[in-house]
Amino acid sequence: MAQTTHIEKVQLYKISIVLVTFVLVIVAMAWSSAVSSQLQSRSLKISDSRASQLARYQFSFETLGLDPIQTVVFQICVDDPFPEYPCTAPVGLDMANADFVGQTGDIGYTMGNVTANTITLSRAAQTSSGNISTYSFDGIKNPSELGTYYVRIMTYPDSDTNNEPNNAGGLAFAINYGVDVTAIVPPYITFCVGVTIEGNNCQNVTGNYVNFGELSSRQAATGRTQMLAATNARDGYTIRVAGTTMTSGNNVINEMTNQDVSRPGVSQFGLNLRANSSPQHGTDVQGPGNGVAVTNYGQVNFYRFNNGEVVAVSNAPDDARKYTAAYVINVPSSQAPGIYVSTITYIALGSF
Repeated sequence: MAQTTHIEKVQLYKISIVLVTFVLVIVAMAWSSAVSSQLQSRSLKISDSRASQLARYQFSFETLGLDPIQTVVFQICVDDPFPEYPCTAPVGLDMANADFVGQTGDIGYTMGNVTANTITLSRAAQTSSGNISTYSFDGIKNPSELGTYYVRIMTYPDSDTNNEPNNAGGLAFAINYGVDVTAIVPPYITFCVGVTIEGNNCQNVTGNYVNFGELSSRQAATGRTQMLAATNARDGYTIRVAGTTMTSGNNVINEMTNQDVSRPGVSQFGLNLRANSSPQHGTDVQGPGNGVAVTNYGQVNFYRFNNGEVVAVSNAPDDARKYTAAYVINVPSSQAPGIYVSTITYIALGSF
């Protein structure tokens, strides 16, 4: 008596899109030459350099620490960074609603006069520490037009900002388009089935036909197929077996609905996913992944078959994992002659 097993394979795919964005900020420096002392280490950091966006502005500078400072003025202009020249306010810029959220270095300042393009800080006059100082403001609305703009930073020994500053410096910055970077990370499940799979590569699948040869009541007949699974699904995958037991017309070989050992001379058809010693055949799960055979199909020398049951699982994203299905068939001496056939299908479902 001869019988065959046909194996079908199912492969599922799913696509999704992940968006990642960042903003590019350009900062440059310039300075005036018509004041007594140049501010050093000048910089401006903007949290979002796109036109008309609300952003945090962080101004930084360093003084020589020689003169008393009572007032600091930050002014943004279209024209140039030099405080001795007229200043044209950028279109769309609005500093009037800025919140003073941080200061380091020379501290103790509070906000004074504020306009659309000017912020004034004041405190009791003190000699500068000579360290780099930073002043941060939230809620500044960027200019509405793309281009280069200039910051004038001026310090005064008193509250009169109509006089020449005792320290000054300038810098330039750009308002530009945001840069969007888009990447696609497709969720996937890779699954293949065959008589043999070389390595961990579904390109190396061979065969879909298993011939158990002649059946005998004196010893078990064995065969094997293999399947390979991998996925980046968040909750891994399940592999189910579907099909019927071996039949020849109206004659059947009983499926092993409960786990049992191989019993020559008893009508049995079942499988497991282990390396067995009775009879000696099969291979344990292989590969770098973490998937495992479930308990009902993962006990050495115990076999089972129920249509639709899960045979293997992975509970997390998993690398390639190869399973060997070890089949066993036993028949009594009274088994009717014929060609017994079964078609087995394995179904892998990703848990995305």
